[in-house]
Amino acid sequence: MFFPAPEFVKRLPATETVEEGSTVTFGCKIAGFPTPSITWYKEDDVIDLDARAQVDSDGSGGHSITIKDVSKCDGGTYKVCAENREGSSSSSLYITVKGISSMLVIKPDLSMCGFSRVCRCGLLA
Repeated sequence: MFFPAPEFVKRLPATETVEEGSTVTFGCKIAGFPTPSITWYKEDDVIDLDARAQVDSDGSGGHSITIKDVSKCDGGTYKVCAENREGSSSSSLYITVKGISSMLVIKPDLSMCGFSRVCRCGLLA
């Protein structure tokens, strides 16, 4: 009897740029019998699932990871591995986190020093 090793029907996108503070979901679809076990990694470490990072499976081979409130530290390489007794396969994704530019405006200092007016403002990246 022939059993197929896990195979990606739909792979993760190769790269993505996401906004800091956003919620993102990335998915793939995997076929294989027996049903493969799925493990998600970030930089070769198994992802600790918590309130910000959650994985989901739809029962028909679809698998996804959702990251809430994305921060700069979430950037990097993500990998999903599918494994059954016939073999294994993986797909990787590189996430770049784009920072939100914030502007800090300080109200002008209206005090007069002689005849000059002092104005201060700043921009935070």
